[in-house]
Amino acid sequence: MTFLKQHRTKITIISTGLLCLALGYFIGGNSPSKHHPHRQQWEEERSYNEKLQFISPLLECNGGQTVELKSFKSDIEKLANTLKAKSEITDLSVYFREMNNGLWFGINENTEFSPASLLKFPLMIAYLKEAEKNPKILDDTLTYTENENLYDKQNFKPEITLEIGTQYAVKDLVGRMIVHSDNSAQALLMKNATYFWQRPFVELEINPPGTEESENFMSVVEYARFFRVLYNASYINPQYSNLALGILSESKFKDGLAKGVPSDIAVAHKFGERTIDDIKQLHDCGIIYHPDNPYLLCIMTRGKDFNQLTNAIQQISQKVYSDVDSQKIKK
Repeated sequence: MTFLKQHRTKITIISTGLLCLALGYFIGGNSPSKHHPHRQQWEEERSYNEKLQFISPLLECNGGQTVELKSFKSDIEKLANTLKAKSEITDLSVYFREMNNGLWFGINENTEFSPASLLKFPLMIAYLKEAEKNPKILDDTLTYTENENLYDKQNFKPEITLEIGTQYAVKDLVGRMIVHSDNSAQALLMKNATYFWQRPFVELEINPPGTEESENFMSVVEYARFFRVLYNASYINPQYSNLALGILSESKFKDGLAKGVPSDIAVAHKFGERTIDDIKQLHDCGIIYHPDNPYLLCIMTRGKDFNQLTNAIQQISQKVYSDVDSQKIKK
């Protein structure tokens, strides 16, 4: 996969943008609504998978930074600095990317954080990658036998939890891990994925957990790759790519990116939280399906209070959506 280059000529930016728009027009589908029908079976329950409405296969463009984008970045940077000055937020990183033309910017985009529950997303990708050659793995059943209460470690606790002694299908555990950010479901899936869970990290050239001395090893620009390869269906097949983003759009966490956009806009996202030596970290990253300009927004924060971090993510998300909606960012 070819990754971003920050500096391009104006001609290259324009020609690349036109090419991407053409591809998006002929290949891409309609922006998904936030409401999905529910049925019993995994594939049937997530019937949006038939329409592939969360992806634009083959659409991966690397744009530069136009005058409009630089102005937009300046606005978001001012807001981020204001939020830090008014609170106890010590670090705040932002990555924004237009999905139709590849235009992007970052604010402190190389600062590293502890990804925490963000790692549940690449674990889902790993299972779907494995399912391409072994579809039956999603129907395998695993028994939850752990006595350790992993839910006590979560500040944002899942609405439903696993029951000791109960068998769960892998596909059910994947759903719980993403939709409810269930730590126990993640732990059970990890034990069953010892030989393939690192695969997305290795193949996308992202350092996997455990290879760095510090718990802070993930940046917004690195984590964004997971969303990019699903949106353009370049890593797993279109059906599984669309399915993964659809599951992410069902997340029960509504206090971050999702709270900054209208309620009828689909947001395929994953949040993560971590406390290290009394320092809180809260992150939220995902694709916001604006009807005209879908975009990727990844925000990672560090500070002393989860409420302040949550508020910062909400305000930045709201500002970004407002500017995109007012067409300050041109196609």
